[in-house]
Amino acid sequence: MTTPQTFIWEDLWQKETREFSDESTRLRRSIRKIDNLKRLGITIKASQRLIDMGSGTGGVPLLLRQQFEHTPFEIVCVEKSPNAATKLRSKLSGVPSITVLEEDVCNTSVATESFDIALAISIVEHVKTDTLLLQEISRVLKPGGVLFLCQSNRFSANFLDWLFRKSLGLWPYGYQKYFSITELRTLLEQWFEVEEHLISFPDSQSPFYQAVDRIINIFSPNWGRNIFVRARKKGKND
Repeated sequence: MTTPQTFIWEDLWQKETREFSDESTRLRRSIRKIDNLKRLGITIKASQRLIDMGSGTGGVPLLLRQQFEHTPFEIVCVEKSPNAATKLRSKLSGVPSITVLEEDVCNTSVATESFDIALAISIVEHVKTDTLLLQEISRVLKPGGVLFLCQSNRFSANFLDWLFRKSLGLWPYGYQKYFSITELRTLLEQWFEVEEHLISFPDSQSPFYQAVDRIINIFSPNWGRNIFVRARKKGKND
């Protein structure tokens, strides 16, 4: 049976409006996300495999494919929404080594310990069973495999906006949960060791909120719109 959350996301991916899923807006956001992944030191070696959990319409994995165009590696995109998966598949003509799985990110069909790198970009916050998602990511990563994660920050102007709009019943994105960096580290620590994190201020954010976040960040370094994390699966990496 389809849940209300699924109905919400199917609607978001289908509307093609600026607020919900305008392609140019998504591309701009994806470019900034790639910049932050590069700041965290993402590298992809020949013959490695990368899994992207909750790919949406594929902005981040497609840009990574371009960034490492001379490196032969495989990307598997996992996306439950048929609307988003269809949009992603429409972009893959002539793009090598990208597979789309229309599956639940918490319960994929991929083999255990079969990936070197995992992405979880703005997906953990929208999954009520976040521990099951992280457990699944840990399952599919090889020992010592690396997770790159992006998460909405509890210490941000956006969080205050979410509280206000949610109290009025005006939040359009369904379930969402914000974490502080401390809470995120605690959530991850069962399966991963956090190696580095950074705070980002996306240009798609309201200029006023971005200004507020940047000013407060001067005095409180963990304040800002998004948290990006590089974490390594616990276990030997031979």
